[in-house]
Amino acid sequence: MRLVNVNTLKLEEFFNANIPRYAILSHTWGKDEVTFQDLDWLKDYEKNQTTYASLEPLIFQLGQNPVEKASALRRTAGFDKIVQSARVAKHRGLQYVWVDTCCIDKTSSAELSEAINSMYRWYSAAESCFAFLSDVVHCEPSDEIDIPSESGFEQSRWFTRGWTLQELLAPVDVSFLDRDWQYVASKRRNAKQISRITGIPVDILRSPAEAGNKSVAQRMSWASGRETSRSEDMAYCLLGIFGINMPLLYGEGARAFIRLQQEIAREHSDQSLFAWGLDQEFGEGKGTIFATSPGQFAGAGEVMMAPKSSMPTFHLNNKGLEITLHLFQLHPTEWETSRRCRPFYHAMLESWVYGAKGEEYAICLPMFRVRDQEWDPRSGEEMIRFPSGPVKILVSYIPRGVVPVTVVVLKEPPPPLRPSSGSCFFSIEAADHRAPDAVGADMGLLLVETYPPPLQVERSTPGSLAFRCQRPYGGTYVLRFVVAAEPTRQFIVTVQTENTWWPRTSVLRPLLAAAEPRRRRPSGTVGNHAGRVSERMSPVPGETRRRGGKARQVLRRRAGIPVTGLGHREREGRVCPESVLGVRRGGLGYPRRRAPRYGRARGLGRRGGLLDSPPRVVSEGVRTLMAALGRVPF
Repeated sequence: MRLVNVNTLKLEEFFNANIPRYAILSHTWGKDEVTFQDLDWLKDYEKNQTTYASLEPLIFQLGQNPVEKASALRRTAGFDKIVQSARVAKHRGLQYVWVDTCCIDKTSSAELSEAINSMYRWYSAAESCFAFLSDVVHCEPSDEIDIPSESGFEQSRWFTRGWTLQELLAPVDVSFLDRDWQYVASKRRNAKQISRITGIPVDILRSPAEAGNKSVAQRMSWASGRETSRSEDMAYCLLGIFGINMPLLYGEGARAFIRLQQEIAREHSDQSLFAWGLDQEFGEGKGTIFATSPGQFAGAGEVMMAPKSSMPTFHLNNKGLEITLHLFQLHPTEWETSRRCRPFYHAMLESWVYGAKGEEYAICLPMFRVRDQEWDPRSGEEMIRFPSGPVKILVSYIPRGVVPVTVVVLKEPPPPLRPSSGSCFFSIEAADHRAPDAVGADMGLLLVETYPPPLQVERSTPGSLAFRCQRPYGGTYVLRFVVAAEPTRQFIVTVQTENTWWPRTSVLRPLLAAAEPRRRRPSGTVGNHAGRVSERMSPVPGETRRRGGKARQVLRRRAGIPVTGLGHREREGRVCPESVLGVRRGGLGYPRRRAPRYGRARGLGRRGGLLDSPPRVVSEGVRTLMAALGRVPF
């Protein structure tokens, strides 16, 4: 370990137990930093000024003036940073200070790798740590109250860099200095304000040793809003936070962060590592096991892990991740079974979060089985996770008697079973024409993910709920929606498409991931059972009747309870199946012809057929959400 002598400004090297007490600098790099080679040359120049003076005429002819070079080095902001660091360390009674710009020979890959893997330990062992904030103006020191906003403290670049995260966490205390090297704040004394800036809990700022007791997902979330100059450094700056040592491979790009997660999976049994993507809007993904960047852990700041003694182990193999999870299936309908739709499950992780009122939510991964054969618990069933994040489900609504099952989560999903091409448009509209403003863009309805990953969905216009769907034909697709104001309200819509001249696109069922408690039964003929999901969404083929001069679909409950009142003009309190879901055929490249009568009966008419409603009545808020998934014209 090299240290700068505060009296001579020269580098001295120490090993193991011989390392003296030292101060350490935390800062953000600028343009004129003094490197190890610069300081080493300056030391050699000062030692041999007589020799340099005798060679000055020859060196001047070669265009290299050592006097001017030495003078220019001493005038740089980087050299002033070393001088001021030495002054502060000397003022605190220390003879040595560590500055990363000049104490590491970055031309040596071996030394750079050793330094990065040791940096968290070096910051933790420092006698004093001070952070230089070059973009913060001087203000009066503050012990308990917040630092004034005019100082620029909260907006400082220091809080946005990846490397400064471990420099904030590792030391027992950190003194913050403004651009004039005057004291501004302390990590321990101003912990509440720093917590609001960084998202790190106050108890961790005041007791760094407790960071190891937080879940992997929560620690990852602290780095979600930070950035580094090189993409690989976004992984390397987190090595010490997770106690990981691994070689540095500059040039691998985002692969470095995946390698970091693989090493964490080998060292820790915390399943919150797989809780990335929580409460995030839809983004491009491939349904892989690991996240591609810390930014995907932004919504995992409150995720807690189970006690270490109760955590089941997991390990990586050539296929993917072999792990024991509690799986519960969303019961398939006969319609889905007859068309061999992919079995859909929720895999409950050994992690949870607490709501605003103290309610406990389990973190569950939506997953699919790869094979269509009968489930064989002994074979290590192969599963595919959704391309983005998990969902929160109230623990009280998870089915009882769920047993753990060992599965293999594939590294990447296999290619689609059928080739697909083309595109179509669909939008989410108000289902009830009497209240067109009840749903829509103002609700903040978000499409958070789709399966399979090749399905690309994007908003057609900002602020609207219309999406453009690429490659939608020839398979089963799943769309998951949430409401921004209530992210625990999850809807999963399964879409079955077929490559035919008359492309059939049917919304099978909306599934409520976070069910609501039982409510008082309203007037009407449909029973209130908020815990059930729709057992059947397909209409009865071939059954129509006349009502008001137009063909109306006769919709009935498959659970054996009749549904009455099929019109929009039913009295208040009745559940109108027509106002829940509707589907309209049509897409790019397909002629809009009049469909045959049997197609109209199956919900495929030119103006939009009707699908059966879920056999339950829920609260008004949930009914509004279901209406938001109402008419889905294709």
